[in-house]
Amino acid sequence: MSLFTLNAEAAYRFMSKWGVWSPYLGGGLGVNFKSFDNGDNKDSENDSETDIGVNLLRGIERVISKGDRFFVEAKFSLNDAPDAKVTVGWTFYH
Repeated sequence: MSLFTLNAEAAYRFMSKWGVWSPYLGGGLGVNFKSFDNGDNKDSENDSETDIGVNLLRGIERVISKGDRFFVEAKFSLNDAPDAKVTVGWTFYH
């Protein structure tokens, strides 16, 4: 199976100060392209499937130093691609 995903998301921050923990909410759309190989013989066919997903996200972030940001985010799908996901990350500013 092969999977290729495109996502577009937008978020709204509730606080304008970057030096404190700042909560945000958002959402987005995604498209999942799946390709299945159903066997090794010449008569088998490859099947594919395309799913559109809608998700809601909620997170909190803070500037650590020089524009670098640390964040914790949870995403919840309104359909099943995937149901829920938690992300912890650090974005670097140059």
